[in-house]
Amino acid sequence: MTYHKLPIENLYWSYDEDVGIEMVSISMPRQRFWDVKMNVHFVNNDEASSTKDKMFKVRPVTDILMNKFLLVGS
Repeated sequence: MTYHKLPIENLYWSYDEDVGIEMVSISMPRQRFWDVKMNVHFVNNDEASSTKDKMFKVRPVTDILMNKFLLVGS
């Protein structure tokens, strides 16, 4: 999820000061994170086996953003 890698995603919302990330728990409730993660999809997962692109699942979004950034930047 971030550069502060935890073995279980739920730990980001832990109240234990040695584990939990306050910025995460303040920014988004755990249940909302799970709802977003379970329901937001940008591609058909059945097509994933035909590509070696590690960014396959977010490539459509990054392509759109890059094109928009290029329009604004030029």
